[in-house]
Amino acid sequence: MIFGILASFFIILKCLTMFLISKTKCKSLIWFVCLSTLFIGRFETAKQFLFGNDDLAWYGFSVTYSWCNMRALSYGLDVSNGVNTSLFNFLKYFFYLPIFFCGPVITYESFQIGSNDPKKNQLQNIRWWNILQISRYVFWYIVSEAVLHYFYFNAIQQEAFLVGKLGRWELAGLGYAMGQFFQMKYVFFYGLCGEIARIDGVNAPPPPICIGRVHLYSHMWRYFDRGLHSILVKYIYVPIVKLNPSNFMKIAGSVLSFGYVFLWHGPYDFVLVWSILNCLGIIVEMIARKIGKTNSYKEFEMNLGYSHRRRFVVLLSVPLFAVSMVSNFYFFFGLKIGNIFAKRILFDFDIFRLLLRYLIFYCGCQVSMELSSIGTS
Repeated sequence: MIFGILASFFIILKCLTMFLISKTKCKSLIWFVCLSTLFIGRFETAKQFLFGNDDLAWYGFSVTYSWCNMRALSYGLDVSNGVNTSLFNFLKYFFYLPIFFCGPVITYESFQIGSNDPKKNQLQNIRWWNILQISRYVFWYIVSEAVLHYFYFNAIQQEAFLVGKLGRWELAGLGYAMGQFFQMKYVFFYGLCGEIARIDGVNAPPPPICIGRVHLYSHMWRYFDRGLHSILVKYIYVPIVKLNPSNFMKIAGSVLSFGYVFLWHGPYDFVLVWSILNCLGIIVEMIARKIGKTNSYKEFEMNLGYSHRRRFVVLLSVPLFAVSMVSNFYFFFGLKIGNIFAKRILFDFDIFRLLLRYLIFYCGCQVSMELSSIGTS
């Protein structure tokens, strides 16, 4: 009903092809097929063939096809790792309606454990909690719709020259509002779809935490899209590090993970910049943690005491926090507007404005660390 016969047939063909290829249990072939067919949803010729000039339907199909591709990858790799399967189980997983269009992604193994466990399918024990959570997500959807009716931070990104004319405080407000809207969009989709899946007994990942209080790249990736994070860790990072748990292989695992993120989101210039900055941020954090485990640094920390140690860590975290913020603006707004934010935040060396930004980011890092220490989501 939504995509039409041709596009639906195309998705079914993808599903059956992946089922047959998974029979080989050849991980290299599974990766090759998934990566090579990922770009089919980006071709203009495919768009014209399936939808003509209907850009909205094409966009919806591209997003849905990307989710299908990731589920197919999870299925193929889990089967090659020895997870039991059948055609019925694969169809049940591949076309599971609550997460079919908007995610979140759930690994095939996790889906099988939840959907086949009768003990987890007892609605009388969780019915009111589910209703409360669903009501909460619907409430924030209504709030988001109301905000978009009066504030055009989502539409202004189409006009880069207008963004370039904004003052610094206006630009900061635009960036913050866009980040919060981006988060709320995923809170609604992942929250509502995930809650419906949990009613079925499927252990769907929880919705993202508030990005307004995250200052580390690793926390953003671990707690925003937890389903995507589980895919990256399980199928890319861990297999690479298992070959040789050296620092070089850990860096290689991170680079390959973000390479997949870049390909999955689409081969666009702003996605490339966003992926590179995120990858570099994760590597810097990794190096910092290694330094933090050395005896000389531990001795240095003991001499500082807890309060000064925390202030010292926050001072070092501020530049990383600023770059992570700019990297997200590239992803939210695109390359042109991302460059405007980078110029204003990272390359404005007026001493007063530099110190003011550093103070604001310092306070943001302190709040983030405090909320993390008490386990607030």
